[in-house]
Amino acid sequence: MKYIITLAIALFGSAEKVQAQQLSVRSGDHPNFSRLTIPISRKQNWTAYQGAEGVYLELPGHSDGFSVDGVFSRMKRARISDIVVEDNNLMLQVSCDCNSTVFRDGELLVIDVVDEGTPLAAEPLKGPSLQQ
Repeated sequence: MKYIITLAIALFGSAEKVQAQQLSVRSGDHPNFSRLTIPISRKQNWTAYQGAEGVYLELPGHSDGFSVDGVFSRMKRARISDIVVEDNNLMLQVSCDCNSTVFRDGELLVIDVVDEGTPLAAEPLKGPSLQQ
């Protein structure tokens, strides 16, 4: 019995550690843009660009993934239709004629997908335009 309790505690503790290492992606929908935020340390490097299907984000050195649970419960799929997660990469599939920007705000990385003609909060991402 003591062995089972010890094993359960070890397994529960391991699951908590795995969950704690993932970066939680939060979302918000606004009249002219959709925003995702990701908590990252000030030392974490990142790169972002626009590609043919959407917005690509890479966090070099981060390999614990992202938690996107609940993102679409707080945001419609009008601008960002899906999020693909692979280790240290996120790909936002975009389903609008939009512009995008990614910028750091303290210990948050902010990703905005903005309706065409709406001012951006930071420099636009480089790459092909997001048009559907």
